[in-house]
Amino acid sequence: MNTNTNTNISVRVMLMGVLLLFAYAFSNAAGFEPSISQRAIVIKGTVTDDSGETLTGVTIQVKNSPICTIANGEGYYSIAVPEAASVLIFSFVGYSAVEETVGTRRVINVTLRENTKLLDGLMVTALGIVKKEESLSYSIQVVNGDELTRAKDPNFINTLAGKTAGVSILSNAAGMGGSVEVNIRGNHSVSGSNQPLYVVDGIPINGSANNLNPDDIESINILKGAAASALYGNSAANGVMVITTKKGEEGRTGITFNSNTTWENATHGRSEFQNNYIRINGSSDGLDRFFQTGLTTINSLALTTGTEGMQFYLSYANTHVKGTVENSSLNKHNFNFRQTANFFDKRLTTDANINVMYQNVKNSPSAGGYYTNPLMELYRFPHGDVAEGLINIQSGADERYRAIINLSLSFKINDYFDIKARGNADFIANNYELREINSQDNNLNAYSDAMLAYHQTAGDFEINATLGAAIQYARWKSMAADFHTNGRSEEQSAFLSGQLGWRKQLYLDVTGRNYWLSSLGGIRYEDREFFYPSVGLTWLLNETLNLPEWITLGKLRGAWSKVGNSLPPYNITTPSGELRPERTTAIEVGTEWRLWGSRLVFDFTYYKSNTRDQLFMLPATSESPYTINYVNASNVQNQGIEIMLSGSPVMTEEFTWKTGVNFATNKNKIVELHSEPGYFGNTSGDFNFGWNNTFNYKGFNLYFLVDGRFGGEYYLYDATNIRLRELSWGYSLPQSLFYNAHVIKGVELSLIGRNLFFFLNKAPYDPDTILLQGNGLQDIHAFGMPSTRSLGFHLKVNF
Repeated sequence: MNTNTNTNISVRVMLMGVLLLFAYAFSNAAGFEPSISQRAIVIKGTVTDDSGETLTGVTIQVKNSPICTIANGEGYYSIAVPEAASVLIFSFVGYSAVEETVGTRRVINVTLRENTKLLDGLMVTALGIVKKEESLSYSIQVVNGDELTRAKDPNFINTLAGKTAGVSILSNAAGMGGSVEVNIRGNHSVSGSNQPLYVVDGIPINGSANNLNPDDIESINILKGAAASALYGNSAANGVMVITTKKGEEGRTGITFNSNTTWENATHGRSEFQNNYIRINGSSDGLDRFFQTGLTTINSLALTTGTEGMQFYLSYANTHVKGTVENSSLNKHNFNFRQTANFFDKRLTTDANINVMYQNVKNSPSAGGYYTNPLMELYRFPHGDVAEGLINIQSGADERYRAIINLSLSFKINDYFDIKARGNADFIANNYELREINSQDNNLNAYSDAMLAYHQTAGDFEINATLGAAIQYARWKSMAADFHTNGRSEEQSAFLSGQLGWRKQLYLDVTGRNYWLSSLGGIRYEDREFFYPSVGLTWLLNETLNLPEWITLGKLRGAWSKVGNSLPPYNITTPSGELRPERTTAIEVGTEWRLWGSRLVFDFTYYKSNTRDQLFMLPATSESPYTINYVNASNVQNQGIEIMLSGSPVMTEEFTWKTGVNFATNKNKIVELHSEPGYFGNTSGDFNFGWNNTFNYKGFNLYFLVDGRFGGEYYLYDATNIRLRELSWGYSLPQSLFYNAHVIKGVELSLIGRNLFFFLNKAPYDPDTILLQGNGLQDIHAFGMPSTRSLGFHLKVNF
């Protein structure tokens, strides 16, 4: 029996069941609720501040439940709660949350008091140092964990596409299991890496974080500019992804189950054929028989519990993908355990995390090439029965084992000093098999640091300073046929970060990191030392000037910085003794405004960076004892603007609409190049944009993301495109359904889709796919797998 027919029937049955459930949900929202909902209690009231003024937009939520509403323009609210034992949580930006038990009351009026600590809006920055968001002299963009799990992808990095200004996400054309290239504010290096540094819970890891389980991620802070990432010095030229993972919470015990199922079709980038001159066995298109409907299921289970002294977080996730090419599949398992504990009246805090991953990819087509890619033969040969003979061309297996172990100790010495010590080990082992060819590699990256922090408020001044040192060790080994390589490297560094604030109006930031590198063989030890500084200034206009009350924040900021790009991890030699890492010098200025209690938020940034000392490999002279010679040369310039605008145009008791737009331009220019030329291509385009919208009505929610790029060259085609990147239509089931099932606290169900269609696409394939990672292959398309359209559903259950 035809497998595709069975799959299509299963898809239809599943979607029919989901639609029936949504129909039932809609009838509830329209007022046709079951009789059990008659027991719901309606609570009304008003919310004011401590001066008696009414507060607009306050969120009122039933504790441990998705049931919520928002106070209207007069501070009035009305909400139906399941029972008298229900607890209402009243929360608003800049105010301390208040909890009220319903009991016998039917009118509950609440007064919220301003909380200056909440107004500070703390932000995790470089090295895990927490600062006030208002005081930052550079741009940081935060992506909450919910943005990564709304419509999942086997590689969660793909879900960042279109959601951040100045960040480009390009997927490998190999399809499932393929790598992702992340580009922040343009390409900086002609010959080196343009990938950002990934940091998990304050500690750098080895390579990308794409193997992590997105359900374990609390948030991602993207340090886009050199000023934001300068504290990472020699690894910070391409920006930093600071990932904060989830941990147990004091006084809370819960279990969360997430299930994501989508069906994929290879739709974007399938070549069209002529059939006027040849046709075999009545077949008009071998692609229809070569590609099948793919299936992706991602299931995760997380347990969190905690007391005042100890907190636990434990999770497991399984990802299974049946590819769009027959016999191709991906299986991934993620295990994560995190324990935090407090001792001596919370003066000592320990944090330990173990993250283990195993992934197996079978028969994934290559991203280009001639001998391992079936698409080349499919496109070149007549269309008949040849499709059946191409399935096994890509036969092979790719296994990956990865373990990340983090340990952190923090001790509060007194009211002014804290000391912290951290370390991690990140081990990766890959085993790749393709027919008779087998290759293996393993990498170990170990990092540790210690830092002393000082913080004090003295009169009009706030002082925060951190002094520390770090050491990073890497070891690698690879085997392919008769070719073997192995090596190791070590980096030692010392760093300083200081911030001086005056009357909560002006903030001066200074950082510096000094590196000593072991990767410079043949060079005097004293010449292996490099220093990376930064300085920034922030002025809060709303604290200095007499601005209207509806202006919550007005801010001007500027920064200058210098960062580096690490040398390749080999014993690099040069007769001159003057080899240096690539160095990027950058300036950044910007302004931020928040109006009507952050109902409208505007952020503008201008940046310019110049990367010098690009590393080039040249043939050595006949007199040299070496066969090759490395030289520093070239100057690559990037400059652009980033604009982010977000707001809540509509906020009523039953309906809310939140929207956000991001816009970015980047002009990449090679100011000076060595005689050995390199070429980027113009893949970034004239500008990129993203537009997201979230609508909530009673228990329903609708989200969609449209993004695109204008201009840019992609394999001789214009890369201009606009697409519907992400769509989610969900419903939170009424709490009344679970009166007799006290274990269940909430259920959310969503119809989801990714990469649904193009509004405009001037290339005959998806411009967001690349042949391979690397500077010379970003604008090449050679028999790459078509990108897929995904449709399915997501289920989340809280216990």
